Amino acid sequence: MEILSPIQQVASAVDVSKTGIQLSLDHWLSADTVCDLRITTHSGRTMHKRVRVIWTRREGKHCVSGLEVVGSIAPHAPERD
Repeated sequence: MEILSPIQQVASAVDVSKTGIQLSLDHWLSADTVCDLRITTHSGRTMHKRVRVIWTRREGKHCVSGLEVVGSIAPHAPERD
């Protein structure tokens, strides 16, 4: 899983449901922050979702954030020269 905005970072999914995701990551995400994610499933399928941070807590050296899925987004198009 990768956060595309407002920061760029690879994160690990702790728990995933139809309406929410729990991520483990290196950075703190403040409540109500809206993030764009790229999710790659075990089968290789890629999805792009927009989420809102509900909560974040520290767990050792990492942070765990609870995210609410608020919609799907179009994938970012590669830049052309």
